[in-house]
Amino acid sequence: MKKTSLFIMDLTKYLKSNLSLILIFCSLLTVAQEYDWNLATGGNPARNGLSRHYGPMENPELLWSGGEYAAYAGNPVIEGDKLIVYRRTAASPQTESWIVCYNVYDGTEIWRAQLPLDPGSERYSKVSAVYDGRVYATRAAGSTQPSKLYALDLDDGSMLWGSEDDVTESSCETVSFAENGDVIAGNYTNILCINPQDGTTTWSLSRQALSSDGASVSCYGNKGYYWELSDNNSVVSVCDLSTGQYLYSSESIGTWGAQQQGLMVGGDGTIYAPRCSGGTNTDFLYSLTDKGDSFQVNWNFPMGYSFAGSHAVGPDGSVYTISRDFELVRLNQADGTVINTYSEIVAPNGLPIPNFAIGADGLVYYSMEDWPYYELFIFTPELEKLWSEEINGLRGVALGAGVMAINAKGVDIRAYDGRYRPVADAGEDQTVESAGFVYLNGSNSYDLDEEDILTFQWVAPDGIVLDDVNAEMPTFTAPTVTEDTDYEFYLTVFDGGLTSEPDTVVITVTYIININDFSKPAFSIYPNPSNGIFTIENLTGFQSLLGLEITDITGKQWSMLHCPLPLPLQIDITTEHAPLQLQGIYFLKIKTENGIITKKLIIQ
Repeated sequence: MKKTSLFIMDLTKYLKSNLSLILIFCSLLTVAQEYDWNLATGGNPARNGLSRHYGPMENPELLWSGGEYAAYAGNPVIEGDKLIVYRRTAASPQTESWIVCYNVYDGTEIWRAQLPLDPGSERYSKVSAVYDGRVYATRAAGSTQPSKLYALDLDDGSMLWGSEDDVTESSCETVSFAENGDVIAGNYTNILCINPQDGTTTWSLSRQALSSDGASVSCYGNKGYYWELSDNNSVVSVCDLSTGQYLYSSESIGTWGAQQQGLMVGGDGTIYAPRCSGGTNTDFLYSLTDKGDSFQVNWNFPMGYSFAGSHAVGPDGSVYTISRDFELVRLNQADGTVINTYSEIVAPNGLPIPNFAIGADGLVYYSMEDWPYYELFIFTPELEKLWSEEINGLRGVALGAGVMAINAKGVDIRAYDGRYRPVADAGEDQTVESAGFVYLNGSNSYDLDEEDILTFQWVAPDGIVLDDVNAEMPTFTAPTVTEDTDYEFYLTVFDGGLTSEPDTVVITVTYIININDFSKPAFSIYPNPSNGIFTIENLTGFQSLLGLEITDITGKQWSMLHCPLPLPLQIDITTEHAPLQLQGIYFLKIKTENGIITKKLIIQ
């Protein structure tokens, strides 16, 4: 491992003991889509801050820093190997704001773009989100300065389309995405479903947001959740993302007032509503359950006031927010009680802007800003600080595959080395005969953290015993079957800190008539082991040899002969495949009048 401190060893034990939790989380997050850090606020369509990636631990290694100068910066977004940010060089000139795309791993600038300009009503270019090869951006600035939503090509920044209808997105808001990739834009007086192919409006739903900020929609399954004003009270409402139909609303959650934070949805579908308008009688984080035709309020927590930012939900359901003393707190999802607290947060003006990202293993990445104080933190899930650094003008933190990125003022865009989850490869599916000898092959599993050493864990179906469940290439003897039968094996690999998602391989065991006739050796192969030249003879009881096939343990065919073959028969596979190195284990399948016999060959 690259990092070997005692703390990391302890954290590794924590992660190993919570592998089932991590796998459950990954399955929840990837049921519909695979997301990088696609939304500038909240990270994913549910806006809960969860990432399927792994950031750094303590003392993160800086990959690169620099970039376009900015007097103002916005939250970063990531898709694949691309980091997209907006960089505003001055407070007001609309022509001095750029959307810039960098290679997230080395800082190479790939392209830059400015959105079409309307000097009379629009402001600076701002990145909203990125998904499926498109960067979504706008010059809108709330309900008084609407503008089109634009889609840019992720590869070169070229303009793809401008939306049919305007959006009213502010700097606190972003679009989101339905399961089918439709763009969901929460506006002050309506919600738009925008076709990602051409920018046309698929449907529009009237709504009245509490203020021009906090109008974003959070998507979960086929539902969109959003704040709404109803009879001078704030409520949580839900719509059907396929049709745009309004479904129902919650009971009143406080009175009317500014609301600059959107909702978020946990991995289990729990809705979290951060109601904050600057009053001790209004500022609470609410937990709600969608009952299918109404909402149930589960609990509320007295939350610290913040006019922007985001909160988060961990892979175990823990909720992360700030208290009224501006402490960072971890709440129990069941009842809202405080589990852990970190109190050494500085908020000189009492107006903090929190932004969270949660790694797939539960580590907490926290960007804190309260001018002139800015700091980036890394915590364990229990809010034990691993690392922090003050970064002037910091705005948000994003996680990608093996990387953590931040966007700040000046010439301070940074990317830190994260951690890669290893990838299990259980090999190609195989077809074998009853009672045949079988090798499973996990040798193509890998980890992009090259210094990590992988360990293996195979799970066999009932009735099959592997010779070593922790071997890279375990073996077993296929059972005797009365009909062709499929057996599914699972492989996970562990790199000392992270466990892969499971991979599967199917071994099909075929039925052979009169298999008992072949239970005793009927021929000899010599020498075995050999150098690739060997002889087959003495097929006692068989009238003729109809053909043979030689395959390796992956199922790749190396030689095949047909038609009646004289005995004894000498085989030389070295000439056919010279100058390849053929050392290894192979299987010889001999076809006779009565069926197929399989024998193991070893070439040294």
